[in-house]
Amino acid sequence: MTHAKVFENRPPVLGINGLGRIGKLTLWHQIGRKYFNEIVVNMGRQAGTGHYSIARMNEKDATYGLLHRFRYGIKSERLIEIKDEKKGKLLIDGIPVTILREARNPVDIPWHDYGVDRVVEYTGKFKDPTVTADNPKGSIRGHLVKGAKAVINSSTFNSKTLTGASKAVVKHTLEITKTSQERIAGPAQSGPPNSGNSPNSKTDEKTISVVVSYSHHDAWLLKRLRIHIKPLEREGIIDYWDDGRLHSGYSIVEEIRLAFESASVAILLISADFLASDFITKYELPLLLDLAAKRGTVIIPVVVSASRFLQTDLSRFKSVNSPDKPLNALSTAKREQILAQLAEDVIRTTNKRKHCLVCPPCDPDESKMFSPSINKQSDEQEEYTASSRNQREFQQAKNRPKPKRRKRCLPRNRNNL
Repeated sequence: MTHAKVFENRPPVLGINGLGRIGKLTLWHQIGRKYFNEIVVNMGRQAGTGHYSIARMNEKDATYGLLHRFRYGIKSERLIEIKDEKKGKLLIDGIPVTILREARNPVDIPWHDYGVDRVVEYTGKFKDPTVTADNPKGSIRGHLVKGAKAVINSSTFNSKTLTGASKAVVKHTLEITKTSQERIAGPAQSGPPNSGNSPNSKTDEKTISVVVSYSHHDAWLLKRLRIHIKPLEREGIIDYWDDGRLHSGYSIVEEIRLAFESASVAILLISADFLASDFITKYELPLLLDLAAKRGTVIIPVVVSASRFLQTDLSRFKSVNSPDKPLNALSTAKREQILAQLAEDVIRTTNKRKHCLVCPPCDPDESKMFSPSINKQSDEQEEYTASSRNQREFQQAKNRPKPKRRKRCLPRNRNNL
């Protein structure tokens, strides 16, 4: 069993609010992963005649059948045992599961009594993150009041301050819960704090997160990059982030880490100042290289000035412009062309990664298909193979003998008879 150190170095305990089909399949998934030492499920109401009914309900799914057969085959034994009927204690495949059947309002759920650190909200009722915890109709903030340190909402928030459903960390949470560093995360995953751009920003579930790593000496180029990226952000194609969106009063390293971990594309403005920065080489580059190797994060370098770029590990990623022609040595028109090409590369990479948003991080070998430095050769090879195949099929069709036409028994014009 995997033990993870989270928050107060306690064994991780997961809380699930809502036991519909999605909540049940989440329970199945976490039981199989064996990541959490214990799982607490809040149903919010009395269901069935007792925990025997609840156990049977969680044991079967309309699509996947019985849990024990789905996990271990048709000859396996049942995995759910009732340990304590009064306290709602179950044992599912060796993982203790506690069922709560009283509170419906999140502020009344005793997460702290069970040591729950993370809560997944599956009821779909609490879509406004700005509602206070003491609201009589309930609020997602009630989980934080009752001891949860992080809340993941399965449904989309209705707040216009969110610029991407894949990141969806609420700005209001950072303003209110400053002391405890608590966060409310939206669907898919917890991401970096968002500054809340235009209300017209789209919340498309296929939006790709793009981050920029740069030296402040190259801020002049970052301004032009933002202008070229802005149309993509307005159309909902990408969700853009750079350190200009850091919030005051919070750990810079922590916010940058959250932003990089939630990003699918990282743009690096390479210069001598970039490579000389102690902060970048210590905190940003190691994290980006690790994410590129393990999760397939696409790294796109842009050579700003002459530097030792070719002698670093970053040289294995294909840059937008040639290292022999840095941007500061080009005319304004040439620089604009390269930045426009960078935006097109981001769109191309975005289209290739869209199908991976709903699945776990890609395998490192599979993620190579998204790397601009590796993908060019594979595209040319694939085009050559397709061309050869078409020529071969055409030649085979040309050499194939034509079938003999059957002679007609009657003349074409019956009037000639």
